[in-house]
Amino acid sequence: MSNINTFSELLKRASNIAKAMRHNGRRSKEFSPLEVCAADGRGRRSSYSRDAKRNSPPPPLPLSRAQAMVVVNGWFEDGTLNPKTDREPPTPEDLRDPRYCMVHHNKSHGLTDCYVVRTMFHRQVKEGKILLTREQN
Repeated sequence: MSNINTFSELLKRASNIAKAMRHNGRRSKEFSPLEVCAADGRGRRSSYSRDAKRNSPPPPLPLSRAQAMVVVNGWFEDGTLNPKTDREPPTPEDLRDPRYCMVHHNKSHGLTDCYVVRTMFHRQVKEGKILLTREQN
């Protein structure tokens, strides 16, 4: 393969590659404008609302930190949630720190603020695997 010495050679080579890809039926990376579709009453939803829901934070946990630790330890035991094993085990000081997350083994956020725990908890409530009492709702 020959070296490219000038910018014009680079442009020519890129243009030849793009033509060859189009000729062979391959699509180069082409970006189309974002599409927003309105609900049409046949079960379709707007792609905007779906993305907004996906990127919104999960609802907060209705549990104390101690209750959340019990729930997460249960998930670790039954295999629902796999702990990160590539990190060193927590020290007793880590476990007492309210900003320590047992799932991620770091102090960037507390266990009750962990999006993974909050998402899993509310998913299991929705599936009926976890039942809440009236005072927890």
